[in-house]
Amino acid sequence: REKIPCVHIQGGAVSQALSSRRDGNVRADPKLYPKMSVLKVGFYRELLSFGFNVWACDADAIFMNDPRPMMRERPWTEADVAIATDCIDLPSDARYPLLHCDFNTGLVYLRSSNTTLAFAERWKETVASAREKRIRDQAAFNMITKQPGKPLQHYNDPATGKWAERLFLASNGGDAMLKLLVLPLNRFLNGHTFFVQHAHTLPGAQPPISVHMTHQFGEGAKYAYG
Repeated sequence: REKIPCVHIQGGAVSQALSSRRDGNVRADPKLYPKMSVLKVGFYRELLSFGFNVWACDADAIFMNDPRPMMRERPWTEADVAIATDCIDLPSDARYPLLHCDFNTGLVYLRSSNTTLAFAERWKETVASAREKRIRDQAAFNMITKQPGKPLQHYNDPATGKWAERLFLASNGGDAMLKLLVLPLNRFLNGHTFFVQHAHTLPGAQPPISVHMTHQFGEGAKYAYG
């Protein structure tokens, strides 16, 4: 209607259920939300299979600057997947990526390759086969990349022979590995760092690339405001 290029995802009964909802908060429906996640990640995989790299973002995430130039530079070009976090500690993140926080799939980059295709398929199937209703795309992403006994490992850039900043080897199921880039918190802002800390206005701050208008860690007064 608005002449915006788009693709209609044919998801059968899931698409019909989503279209018939009277409110927009799909998370309120624990049966439908995981099915929507399967549909979403399956669509990522389909795009990747055509050779497209994918920047996937939630409806409450916006790009304020073009992320593509950064992804064309080393060590970013080595990454199979890049992911945001829910962290709010900018100084600590600047010293070392904060891996203890959940990865946030509201902003994720997927570079088309056989490795990423295999990851996307495993990601989708992890949601589809989960016994717990709370397992959706974000929980499944963290379950795969942060498997017990398989901590993230530093990745050495073959061009320099040195540790590539913010780039890690993560589990991709079994013995397979995935090159995972943790996006810098000062460029990919969330609800707290943008609206509360105003990190983009601090002295010497670089222009933000994106802002994800999140709650922090959960929806409720006991969590950090976002």
